[in-house]
Amino acid sequence: MTSGARVWAEEGCPTPRTNPKTVQVPQRDMTAALSDVIAERRRQIDAEGWSTEHDDEHLPGELALAAASYVCADEGEAPPAIWPWDWAWWKPESRRRNLVKAAALILAEIERIDRAEAAKTQHPTSGD
Repeated sequence: MTSGARVWAEEGCPTPRTNPKTVQVPQRDMTAALSDVIAERRRQIDAEGWSTEHDDEHLPGELALAAASYVCADEGEAPPAIWPWDWAWWKPESRRRNLVKAAALILAEIERIDRAEAAKTQHPTSGD
């Protein structure tokens, strides 16, 4: 198991009581694919510095467009027209690795949506 996923599996994640959208996955149920996606998400945060605050600055759907770009990518190809960022950030690799990156980006987009929804319920805007 890769280091990011190992930390997640060993330390666990918040219980459903603290975050109803979060569930614990027993280590025995963590496939190599799931482990790799979690590790990639951790790498994006730890190595690249893409914090949740940084992710929240993206336009809605922007992370999903990046993910879609990697889903269709082959190593050495130029980024597709939907790639939302500078070409310098386009780094396609093997088919499996691209799918892992895509899944981690989808996870980041889902987390961004969840935070935005939580913020709305915590700080509702007045309709006046």
